[in-house]
Amino acid sequence: MSEVRGGTRGALARLVLVFAGLLVGLGLGEIALRIALPDFRRHYVHEPNLRWRLDPAPGVMPGVSGPSRFLVNADGVRGDELGPGYDYRILAVGGSTTECLYLDQEEAWPYRIQELLDQAFGPAKRSWVGNIGRSGRRTREHLVQLEYVLAELGNIDAVILLLGANDIMRRLAEDDRYDPQAWARPEAREALLAAAFQIYPSAHARRFGLAESAIGSLLTRWWLRREAQRDAAEIQMQGVRGENYARWREFRASTPELRARLPDLAPALQEYASNLEAIARVARGNGARVILMAQPALYQPDLPQRYEQLLWMGGVGDFNREAGHAYYTAAAMAEAFERYNAVLLDFCARADLECIDLSRIVPRDLSSFYDDVHFNESGADRVARAVFEHLRRRPPFTDR
Repeated sequence: MSEVRGGTRGALARLVLVFAGLLVGLGLGEIALRIALPDFRRHYVHEPNLRWRLDPAPGVMPGVSGPSRFLVNADGVRGDELGPGYDYRILAVGGSTTECLYLDQEEAWPYRIQELLDQAFGPAKRSWVGNIGRSGRRTREHLVQLEYVLAELGNIDAVILLLGANDIMRRLAEDDRYDPQAWARPEAREALLAAAFQIYPSAHARRFGLAESAIGSLLTRWWLRREAQRDAAEIQMQGVRGENYARWREFRASTPELRARLPDLAPALQEYASNLEAIARVARGNGARVILMAQPALYQPDLPQRYEQLLWMGGVGDFNREAGHAYYTAAAMAEAFERYNAVLLDFCARADLECIDLSRIVPRDLSSFYDDVHFNESGADRVARAVFEHLRRRPPFTDR
């Protein structure tokens, strides 16, 4: 009988040791993950420390030569690491025209602003310009991004926003399905977070009580990548060499319907104005100066044929995945951009905000664009110089 009790005690002791070993292993794993992973309580527009190399094929993007580097810092921001040695910190926000995917790190307009400021003011006033532009994101997502990123980065002095293109494109693509109230519903919050950020404290982890652990963070990252490799999918969609641009242009060239008349934009313009107001409120609430920029584009009423051949945007439905969809004419698209830009400029005047009307500064030709709205190297440089001229004439870069 004593042998049975002794065997039972031995089994219990081994079980306790195994359990203790598991706890120690989990503890050590948690510590290791906290060291190795980004802060799992934060929100990252791009995956931290991401490194891409793109090599645009000749002729696909006039005015762009590769290869190009796309480098993301530890905060999920395209740009240099944000250390304590900077006197003025600027965050650039927008969609693909801010992201500048196919331009080299030092050719993208946000980084060029940093270079121009450094050249003009040197070490006396060191500036940092970070870029959280991301393809396809509208003012809906930009608002969500700023709600988190400004507080988490801290001490951002100015926010420069180039807005409008994706709000226009998504409104036209959604056609009769457009719902200006969809984003305001509580159930849409998680979808907005997923669209705004590559990594964020996910509701999936919270459901299992893991949101406050690094292990939960690892599971969250696995879940997000399992559901969709968003950054990688965006690259794959466009192609490392931009090869899909030829297919998208063919889709538009073979469209069965070119629409000359825009749909009713009034509800969308009202939503756009409301989003601008909320974005400015969030930025100012975090102590950041707000500089809005009107979105320029290649579109014009009598677009030369050689420019027309470069267009691929402005379609209805899932136009960049399959042929057969309707598209809007270049003249209609020019009208849409004028109307959205007018809302932005009017808001700037009413809210007493700084504004740069790039639509009147950037020429609508191949010296600036390689397609409908995306800047080539000289176009991005024009944008950077316009912003630099605006900044250098105002405090803190001048006493006047």
